[in-house]
Amino acid sequence: MRSVEENGPRLERFLFAHLSDPHLTSPAPPAWREFVSKRGFGYRSWRRRTGAKASPRALQRVSEDLDAFETDHVAITGDLTNLGSAAEYRESAQWLSSLGSEDDISVVPGNHDCCVPAAWEETVGQWERWMVSGAGLFTGFPFVRCRGPVAFIGVNAAVPTGIGLATGRLGNDQTARLGAILDWASHAGYFRVLLIHHPPLPGLVAWRKRLVDATSLRRLLAVNGADLILHGHAHCFHFGWLPGPRGGIPVLGAPGASDRAYREWQRAGYYRCTLTADGAHWDLHVARRALDTSEARLTDWGQWRWRIAA
Repeated sequence: MRSVEENGPRLERFLFAHLSDPHLTSPAPPAWREFVSKRGFGYRSWRRRTGAKASPRALQRVSEDLDAFETDHVAITGDLTNLGSAAEYRESAQWLSSLGSEDDISVVPGNHDCCVPAAWEETVGQWERWMVSGAGLFTGFPFVRCRGPVAFIGVNAAVPTGIGLATGRLGNDQTARLGAILDWASHAGYFRVLLIHHPPLPGLVAWRKRLVDATSLRRLLAVNGADLILHGHAHCFHFGWLPGPRGGIPVLGAPGASDRAYREWQRAGYYRCTLTADGAHWDLHVARRALDTSEARLTDWGQWRWRIAA
């Protein structure tokens, strides 16, 4: 972080990154108790697709490029695991630790991380230290992590679903708490970044993968607002807008951080974001970093600048 002002949370410049869906996979099959469930179907599907899509080398290149960016914070919007097995949760915690300190990384779960009902402490609970709101405690979703001028607000749309489904749901209670947090962060002068796995935009993913209460979320955002929304799940670079009380809210979708693909918008990559404050406005510069076809390095693939009312 750079040039902190004494009278508020604003800084001259704050750098953060957004990546999603690394789908870390353990080479060992899940335990038999895990296999007799939706995880078993997921494991067989993954074995059929091994080498065709997910690439540990691609994820390594993304991690190396991210490290060179020297970010103030990294936001990860779910699907760290592929099957949500105990081994994958241990490996994902190790991977998160390799990216940086716990204070500098925020995580929300995705549908693969919660594909079947399971004990919190054995699954998503292993990531609590990357979801701590303050005072060293995780107090549930939504969480809010204030870093420099930014309030990273994480919601959990991941719920267990039947075979063939990958839908998400926030629920009425979480949505109501989100409204209160967005209002608080706005009055406190923070740049509000909402982290969610499932895209809140209509039509971006198939019906069986949708956020079922996206309409309620969009209604809330139209009233309470946010400054930026980051999501994953669709496995592609995507940009859109949602209506807010002071104009459009930019929505960025990230590809799978371990994906290999022929199309640039589906290759492994992430967003580099640079935020500066200018009087009554925020200036946000966003660059897409995408893996090249050789999987040797990442390159810039499109940039935007937005001026957002504070």
